[in-house]
Amino acid sequence: METQQRESAQGGAAEPLLVVAVVARSEEDRAALSTAFAAQRGHRVSCSCPLEAATAVLDGQPPVDAIIGFVDDQVGWRQFRTLTARFPDILSILIVSDPEHLGAKADGRVLNALVELPREELAQRAAEVTAEVVNANPIERTSNGKMREHDQQLLSLLSDRERDVLGLTASGLAIKEIAQRINRTYSTVATHRMRIMEKLGLHDKVALTRFAIRVGLIEA
Repeated sequence: METQQRESAQGGAAEPLLVVAVVARSEEDRAALSTAFAAQRGHRVSCSCPLEAATAVLDGQPPVDAIIGFVDDQVGWRQFRTLTARFPDILSILIVSDPEHLGAKADGRVLNALVELPREELAQRAAEVTAEVVNANPIERTSNGKMREHDQQLLSLLSDRERDVLGLTASGLAIKEIAQRINRTYSTVATHRMRIMEKLGLHDKVALTRFAIRVGLIEA
């Protein structure tokens, strides 16, 4: 992801922007959220999409810092939980009109923060309340080549050969192609990939690719 920066009010120090994905069921709600973040110098909207299409859209996007959503019914609540469970390494913030009515709550696994905000205030206050959440729950970014501490610890668990296999897997090569590339048998490469998934706690190719991008094994 291209590093975008802004000048902070304190001493002109450069800080990375908060890059967000905006999701909501209605076009009007997505437009209001996008307006809020476009007007806030500290944020950038990477994509805006309906909840039902968000998983496919985010799979094809460079990593974002946060998924920001708005829902006002049980269907939207379930869709948002399903979406963020698919991307557990991304900060997730859900804005709702009435959390008690939805039975919505933050649990730290598939939803990091829940914010109550009336729909009519989305365009004016969504970015503000998101900034408050981020300040209270700082996220570690990978800009300027700096890996998040947790990712670095996980990467250190991999052998040099496993790192090679991870990078080639994330580049789109199949097991057979990797075996030919590194002059190993199919079963050896398959075993390497299984061990990589176990060590990283990731269980599909998309998640492996996102991890490889974050730690700099491949380009986004």
